[in-house]
Amino acid sequence: MKTVLVTGANRGIGYATAIAFRDEGYRVLGTARQSEDRMKLRDQGIEAYELEMTKMDSIESLYQQLKSEHLLPDILINNAGIAHLAPFAKTCLQSYDETLNVNLRAAFFLTQKLVSHMSRQQYGRIVSVSSILSSLPQKGFASYAAAKAGLEAFSRVVALEYAHKGVTVNCIAAGFVDTDMIKGLVNAEQLKSQIPTRSVASPEEIAQSILMLTKQANITGEVIQTNGGLLMKP
Repeated sequence: MKTVLVTGANRGIGYATAIAFRDEGYRVLGTARQSEDRMKLRDQGIEAYELEMTKMDSIESLYQQLKSEHLLPDILINNAGIAHLAPFAKTCLQSYDETLNVNLRAAFFLTQKLVSHMSRQQYGRIVSVSSILSSLPQKGFASYAAAKAGLEAFSRVVALEYAHKGVTVNCIAAGFVDTDMIKGLVNAEQLKSQIPTRSVASPEEIAQSILMLTKQANITGEVIQTNGGLLMKP
């Protein structure tokens, strides 16, 4: 039985992904900050761990715990993310740092910790959840877009460095998904009307795309767009 680690597994895409892997028979480890969220995950048959994405010592602690329990994952899903919506001129250092630390730095160094194990066993799958906003600019998302673009860029480099070790590294660039983030957009209805499929994806649909990527040995270094055709080229 393969083991998968999903960060930010307490809600949205992360929760749907954890459930999807569980239903496929994987051993699923999920991270969440709050104890009540970890209890909810355990009630669903997911082994829950505390992880504070903004703290490097928390990443190190999780790694050491998984290593001591012989649970270093075969598959890593870098899902945890946050977005602070603010005009570029009003973006403060605190929100910038938190956005970059959660969306980029944590994924970077958690991947660094876990990819060595995958390399040694000649098998690994890493999928990071990016966003259409790395390619399609929206006002107020400068920090978030920068973080997701960085996530995609470093993933390509890791894919190149570990391709000969049986490790694939890809990103899912989610479009507008029915999560808390889109509910906070004042122009959400306008954006929905621009989607060729006229539909906003569910977290469960994104989870299935993530699951599909982990089953492919010949796809690596790619950013898979799941946006209902919003970036479709004429």
